[in-house]
Amino acid sequence: MTTKKYGFLVVTIRVNSEPGEESWESLEQTFNKAKDWLRFSTGIYFLFTSQTPRTWFERIQATRDMPSSYSVLIAPVDLSQRSGQNTNKVWDWIKKNSARQE
Repeated sequence: MTTKKYGFLVVTIRVNSEPGEESWESLEQTFNKAKDWLRFSTGIYFLFTSQTPRTWFERIQATRDMPSSYSVLIAPVDLSQRSGQNTNKVWDWIKKNSARQE
């Protein structure tokens, strides 16, 4: 049996018009397909997933209620080497999923 390999992706989305709340809600419903996800800031998400950036781009494109004009960047990110200041929620999310990454 093959075990899925999970890792972290960062997703940044810049909307070229004022998105409605339904746009963000639909996007976050799409992110529910990940093993776990965290909204870091408006338009910035971390995903814990076994899927590729390309798969996530296609999922975002297929998300209903997305504005007609937006920019998106999806890339793998290594959170094993990290430093900074943030809320416990963010640090706990990283620690929990880092432990599940193996």
